[in-house]
Amino acid sequence: MSGSTVPFAGPALAPGTAGQLTLNVPTDWANYDALRVTARDPHGREIYTWTWPLHSAAQIRDRVTSVASNNAANLTAGVNASVLSVTNGAQVLRFDLINGRLLGATISGQPLSLTNGPRPVAGSWNVTNVSHGFVGGEYVITVNDVTTATDGFQWCVRSNG
Repeated sequence: MSGSTVPFAGPALAPGTAGQLTLNVPTDWANYDALRVTARDPHGREIYTWTWPLHSAAQIRDRVTSVASNNAANLTAGVNASVLSVTNGAQVLRFDLINGRLLGATISGQPLSLTNGPRPVAGSWNVTNVSHGFVGGEYVITVNDVTTATDGFQWCVRSNG
């Protein structure tokens, strides 16, 4: 589920002291994957950000794949300008056909945090070719030649999510 930012004032505390913070979380908080709290100084500068998972990785995986696998027969693809959209039931993945990056993903209209990747950890890569199409029951997006290029990679959208 996409993030929700709700700024609020916490207790005024002197440096090195402790206090109690009451969070006014949304009523649908259980639909989110994590809780993130950022502390700021009186001038608005970030002091620290804490993040706590609300679901395990397995629970998130099961949520993502169960929606797609329940609609496995609905794997379709379409291109609009340089954007490829692959739809698997309620799951929609959008790819940039210029650089092969995942532009975004949604399930039942709710955005996932997957976006703008993959990206090289060091250096850069040169995209010379992006191809896509059905291979068996999968939709495959290939960037460069994965058999010979060091900067080649593939996305495989499977009918089971």
